[in-house]
Amino acid sequence: MTGSDEDPLFWLALADTQWTWGRLEAHVRKRALRALADGADLALWEGKPEHAARVLVFQKLATRLALPVPPPKPVRERAISVAWRRGQLWAYSTLDGRKVVFRITAVDPAYGFVPSPLVELLDIVFDDEPPSAAALRRAGLRPVRASYIGQSLFDAFPAEHRGSPMFMPKVNNRGDLPRHRLKRLRAHGEPRPADPATTQVIGLAWEAALDEFLPDAFEVGGPRLGAVLAWPLSNGDTAYTVVERMEWPDTLPSTMWQLGLLACRGAGVGARQIKAASVVRQLVVMGFPAVGALREVGYRKPKDVDHVYGLIFKTWDELPDEIEHPDRSLP
Repeated sequence: MTGSDEDPLFWLALADTQWTWGRLEAHVRKRALRALADGADLALWEGKPEHAARVLVFQKLATRLALPVPPPKPVRERAISVAWRRGQLWAYSTLDGRKVVFRITAVDPAYGFVPSPLVELLDIVFDDEPPSAAALRRAGLRPVRASYIGQSLFDAFPAEHRGSPMFMPKVNNRGDLPRHRLKRLRAHGEPRPADPATTQVIGLAWEAALDEFLPDAFEVGGPRLGAVLAWPLSNGDTAYTVVERMEWPDTLPSTMWQLGLLACRGAGVGARQIKAASVVRQLVVMGFPAVGALREVGYRKPKDVDHVYGLIFKTWDELPDEIEHPDRSLP
């Protein structure tokens, strides 16, 4: 609710809400009735077409406040945690519009704002309907990217976990759990033994961090940050972009990727040239890349890159033509 306690509309809105929920306080009713008697903000609407409708709204509220307050309605606060259980399978919608499957191995009640699941990733990626329960039970673990194993964080991992490490997404703040991207599957599975207190795992936040971790570690969910993508052009040339940012906030209609166009071209460009190439232009791409449409040919360690505003948004299908004819949309 907005507005200060000196604003008559504040008291009218508060009284209306409290009456609806059966919890109208005496001093709130008194202040609302006083605001109605004083005309509230009706003077501001004199001579305007909306004046009559405004008067009617106030009359209805005055009539309501004169009636007995209804019995209190139960106020149900939506739970901010999930009843995770060992062996549960959960589908998670990734940034590229597909779904992966988490299997719960244990639950840590003390990691994060609410209890956090310790999970392993099955080697299953699907689009609409999940595989059968039998196929889910037979599924193995998705192997981690070979280059990921060499990172120092794996030094403390037991050998049997290095090929497909467990990870634990946590809720840092109320509202962080992406419920709209999670769906529990009816099937169950038998996970590896795990103890949150002793099993070496990778901890990360649900928001943003998980969407970066999945492409980086398991090669699912879209291009990873730092991925260098090759784009064959109609003139026979090859252009290269690097993934600088990726986001899926609620304020956007779909995921957003910021790509940097590298100052190197040609089919024979090597890793050293890719690493040294400067970014000549940035592009913003909306939506999900088609499955199999992206060709990662290299990697540049991600740097802190700011949002670049004022760019023309493109789809993945439009990107090759945009790269080949960049002057078409330059300011």
